[in-house]
Formats: sequence, structure tokens, C-alpha cells
Amino acid sequence: SASLHPAPPATFQALSGSHSGLQGRAHCPGGPIHDLKWAPDGSLVAAASAGGGVYVLAPTDNGLVRRHALFGHTAAVRSLDWSDESLLLLRTDQLEGAAPLPAHAALGASERWLLRSANAEGELLVWEVPSGKLRLSSDSSSDGAAGARRVARPVTVRDVVWATCTVPLQWATLGTVGAHAGEGRGLYGGLRLASSVDCSREGDTLAAADVSGSVSLYRFPACNPSA
Repeated sequence: SASLHPAPPATFQALSGSHSGLQGRAHCPGGPIHDLKWAPDGSLVAAASAGGGVYVLAPTDNGLVRRHALFGHTAAVRSLDWSDESLLLLRTDQLEGAAPLPAHAALGASERWLLRSANAEGELLVWEVPSGKLRLSSDSSSDGAAGARRVARPVTVRDVVWATCTVPLQWATLGTVGAHAGEGRGLYGGLRLASSVDCSREGDTLAAADVSGSVSLYRFPACNPSA
């Protein structure tokens, strides 16, 4: 008989630029972390796990604390983007699971963010996440959703402006899908999508790379192949 040892938990470390010293460390189950993104207000950092989870951590005086563990992807999570600005609360019927937020969470518009995540198969999920500035009650689980919710109807956030643009499959990158003939299993009739994308700081040019080693530039948003 044989047995496979579970993948060791990935380690996340935060370093201080001014002192070049370790400021905190947290462990995220599920293997390697493929992407890290800070929320625009600096209160949270999201980690994309090879195990299919998205872990949201908050820096505190005692180090890094895991605030949310978000599950729903069917494959390794590869990329993350936070919304550029905080948002008003979405209605309960727009969120997956109708469980109300904890009574202590009197949240305002400046205390909620959207986070989108994409896995290796192109699956895109959107989450509503409380700001790390919100103090959770002692009976809230530090490893559960704790007020974070998956957006059940992504169309409700179609007009959101994102702080970064690194999720390969989204409305603004549809023009990169099928730009080159793919081999084997893929999306959109066997044509592959970009493996990595990023938008210029000016917001007018998109760079996209694929598994063949090609890097292409598009006008942003790249909604069709002629972009």
C-alpha cells in the first residue's frame, strides 16, 4: 500500500520596507500560493492557493491574522483583483447564501470591498469582503467567511472599477481569448485564453501572455480580437 503525504501549508510573510525585517507570518493550507494582492486601503491581503481556496489576511499588532477562507473554485486559484474603491453593501439576494451578516457588523460603504478570483481553468468568482478595519467579535471564526460572501450574480458588479487587472478571463480581456490556436482541452471551442494579463498604469494598454511564450499588446479594454 502507499500513501501521499498532504501538501505542506504555504507560508506567507510580510516584510517591512523601512526596516527590512519580518513583520508577520501566516500559514495558508492547500499548497503553494500563486498570487497575493493588497486591498487598496491596506487593511487586507488576499492569497490565491493551489488548493482552490482564497485566504484573506489582516496585518495586526500581533502579526498576520487569517480573517476569511473563501471556497468555491474547482481548481487552483491563479489570480486576484480588488475593487478600486469601497462599495455599498449588495442586497442579500445578490449574495450566495442568505445568511445575514453578524449583528455587530454595522458596515458602511467604506468598509466593504469586492475581490475577484480566477482559477487555472478560467473560472471567475467575485466576493464581497469586509474591510480589515472592521473589528470582528470574539465569537467570529477566524477561519470562516466571517461576513465575506460570494456574489451570486456577477452581473450586479459589471460596472465596478478594479484596482488591478490580472484576472485573465473577464469582460475587459475577452479579445485575448482564442488569439492563438490552442492544443488539447481548452475554452471557447479548443482555443486557449491568456495565461497572464496586466494593464498599464495609464489604463490604456493590456499585455497578455500565453503558454507558448507569446506576449501581445492590446488597447484596453480588449473586448474583441481587433482591440
